[in-house]
Parts: sequence; C-alpha cells; structure tokens
Amino acid sequence: MNPGLPLRHLLLALAVVAVWGTNFVVIKLALGHLPPLLFAALRFTLAALPAVLLLPRPAVAWGNLAAYGLLIGVGQFGVMFVAMNGHISPGLASLVIQLQVFFTIGLAMYFSGERLQRT
Repeated sequence: MNPGLPLRHLLLALAVVAVWGTNFVVIKLALGHLPPLLFAALRFTLAALPAVLLLPRPAVAWGNLAAYGLLIGVGQFGVMFVAMNGHISPGLASLVIQLQVFFTIGLAMYFSGERLQRT
C-alpha cells in the first residue's frame, strides 16, 4: 500500500520551487547594485569556497576542472547576468538557463564521440 508523498518530501519540494522561483528576482535586484561579471565572480566564489574546503577534489585533470569552472562561472552565469542587466527579464532568464541541459548533452556527444542509439 502506497500512502502517497510524505509531508516532509512535499515541503522539501515546495522549498526548492520557492528558492528557484525567487532566485532570479533576487539576481535582478543585485544587478542594480553590482556589475554583472563582478556579481557572477562573487556568487561563484561564495558557492565554491565551502566546497573547496569541505569536499575532496574530483578525480579529473586540473585543466578540465579549471575549464569547467570558467565555463560555468563565466560562460553560463556571467553571460546570463550580463543579459539580465537590462536585456531580459528574470522569468525569461530562468527559462533560458534551463537550455543548458540540451547544450550539455550536445557538447558531451560532440567531445566524447557518442551518438544516440535505439536500445
């Protein structure tokens, strides 16, 4: 017998929705006070600092790790913050940022040489 979604899980899901929903509005407000690339650098640094201190380094080459950090920190968020600084709305930015999924899949297929196959 399945009693349904536990209340704790429902509340956690609603918390994620609330944080995600307000995230881009807060970014838009912050961009009124900070330049976009400085804000992206501060956000990336403040998010990475606890991870660097508390988690072990991934078992990848330093160059790959640095490239990932630059592409996500500057390429994704830096460019998004520049766009949000007067060019697109927070709602549109949240939709555009989700396109990263398709770009990630496409780039992974390109660099790994894998192709879609029927199973």
